[in-house]
Amino acid sequence: DDRVRGKELERLQERAEDLVAQMEEGKAEVFRVQEDAKRSREALRDELRRAEAEAHELREKLRMERERLDGVQSEHEKGVAHMRDVNERALTVAAKREEALQRRCEAAERQVEGLRGTCVPEEALRQRDEEARRE
Repeated sequence: DDRVRGKELERLQERAEDLVAQMEEGKAEVFRVQEDAKRSREALRDELRRAEAEAHELREKLRMERERLDGVQSEHEKGVAHMRDVNERALTVAAKREEALQRRCEAAERQVEGLRGTCVPEEALRQRDEEARRE
């Protein structure tokens, strides 16, 4: 009976030692998993920080590009407005010149008509010249 109990006790002790060893292995495995998880979290945090920094940099570049394009557009609009103003002034000057030339042409035509009324016809001049030669 004692031998059976001794063997039973020995078997239970071995079983207890096996369970303790399994528990230690389990603890070691949990520790490894926790360490892996910790490293993974740190790596993900690093990756997130890099992504946030890159996103910030891209937003800043986009803002600067928008400002540059707004400036270019503003300068273009100013140039177009200036050219429109120059064109309108040139058209106004051209219209005034055209009016002045039209008045000068009309005055010249009136002057020509006035001179025609005072001119001696060419035929009369020839006859006068012929009479003067005969005399």
